[in-house]
Amino acid sequence: HIHRGGKIFWLIPPTPQNLELYENWLLSGKQGDIFLGDRVSECQRIELKQGYTFVIPSGWIHAVYTPMDTLVFGGNFLHSFNIPMQLRIYSIEDRTRVPNKFRYPFYYEMCWYVLERYVYCITSRSHLTKDFQKESLSMDMELSSSDSVNMEEEEEEEDEEDAAGK
Repeated sequence: HIHRGGKIFWLIPPTPQNLELYENWLLSGKQGDIFLGDRVSECQRIELKQGYTFVIPSGWIHAVYTPMDTLVFGGNFLHSFNIPMQLRIYSIEDRTRVPNKFRYPFYYEMCWYVLERYVYCITSRSHLTKDFQKESLSMDMELSSSDSVNMEEEEEEEDEEDAAGK
């Protein structure tokens, strides 16, 4: 959101061809000499002014120019609507060695919690500790008393099986 000032964005759709061009451009080391927008079939320029709010969809390649002193409230967020694209971008960032300070923090670790959530939705079984289940703000895993008893019984059975196998 532009609170004061303005920004200019250049946006490139995340087609397979554009993502490949982008990756090769990053690895070439010629970002200062070659404007990627000149190499793709479609690049849009968007000017944001005071009061504008802008959301960039997953995977869109973008560049930004700030022509004046500007106060912006911004950030990155993830959602479940385009996980394959998010994984592809993560892979490109790995291959092009994007420094961590420019990447989504704890992305890889968070993917495990997303997987845990999907497993829970499908199987009604969590693999997180009970303490984490209680403290987690990102998961709505209110356990009924019968679920808690069933989980405790299953854990006791697993502990007995582990002890017998040792």
